[in-house]
Amino acid sequence: MKRWLDAFRNSLNALRYGFRNEKAIREEIFALGLAIIFAPIIADSFLHSLIMIGSVLFLISIEALNTAIERLADKVSIEADPLIGISKDYGSLAVLAALIITCIIWIEAIYKFLDF
Repeated sequence: MKRWLDAFRNSLNALRYGFRNEKAIREEIFALGLAIIFAPIIADSFLHSLIMIGSVLFLISIEALNTAIERLADKVSIEADPLIGISKDYGSLAVLAALIITCIIWIEAIYKFLDF
């Protein structure tokens, strides 16, 4: 149980740090707040609402991993290195893929909600 509590505290520390220092994480946390409010209204079922909110949580998770990669890469070397650059680019690609997945889920839900 102590290990779980320590892991939870570490996660909250990362969330606080990210919120204070990373614009993308702030924006995604704002999006999560909106998702929590609007998903139950837009979704056609409880499960659909959870999927919509979960997609935003997935995006935040990928953004956190991308930030971790960038921070670690910057710590390893501040000099321009093509391998570090491509590693950062892969992190950005992961964020883009997560963003596309989230958008597809939300666009589909809004489309059904508006009855097009």
